[in-house]
Amino acid sequence: MVDNLLYHERLPKYAFNGIHLSRTSIQLYRDITRLLAVSTLIVSFTWIYHLLFIWNLTSDGVILNWIIIGAMWVGCACLLYNSEVRDKRPVDGYSPTSIFEDGITIPPRFYRKLIGRPDSIPRSGIDHVVVVRGRGRQFITRRWDTVIWKGAPIGLLIVLKSGKKYDLGYKLPSTVKQITDTLSSRWNIKVEDPGTGMGYGMRFIDHQHIGDFPYEEIMQMNIIQWKD
Repeated sequence: MVDNLLYHERLPKYAFNGIHLSRTSIQLYRDITRLLAVSTLIVSFTWIYHLLFIWNLTSDGVILNWIIIGAMWVGCACLLYNSEVRDKRPVDGYSPTSIFEDGITIPPRFYRKLIGRPDSIPRSGIDHVVVVRGRGRQFITRRWDTVIWKGAPIGLLIVLKSGKKYDLGYKLPSTVKQITDTLSSRWNIKVEDPGTGMGYGMRFIDHQHIGDFPYEEIMQMNIIQWKD
């Protein structure tokens, strides 16, 4: 399959639009958050069991305990949102996308390995792709030097003919452009974009905002570090 490779993503040194620098640190934080959510849920159900079958409380005590349990469930929901929504896209985005003559790779999933399915989509099954626009942050020299993209393409959704969607995660604007250009020119795949242009980058050095620059100027600065 390497022989018919059309495009392979070059990853930035630091994960794009994540609160941590690397995919490993984001994934570790995500796993810890998941563990805390599950632990909170187990404690809440244990609390409910004691409340219903063991403790003999007054009505005021029962109300107070249900308030505490409710707070636990809210906290659990917040933790799961962080792990399954907020941290999912930076992790997925740091999985390199490859485009071949007959298919495109998607972020890996453990369950696919278990059932023997590939982490890829055949070209024949794709209907169109949708560009995701918004705000994204790229660290340049760790946390002290940053570009914050605004109004820029920062991700891609692959929509199958069946209607199912696959999110490639957060991608640098330049990467989104390369992927969409390849899919459009080589596969003649329709690209739906809710906006226009490549947006602009807010440049920060030592946490100081030094100016806003169009996409082309940011890329000409050659400041983005790439993973070896």
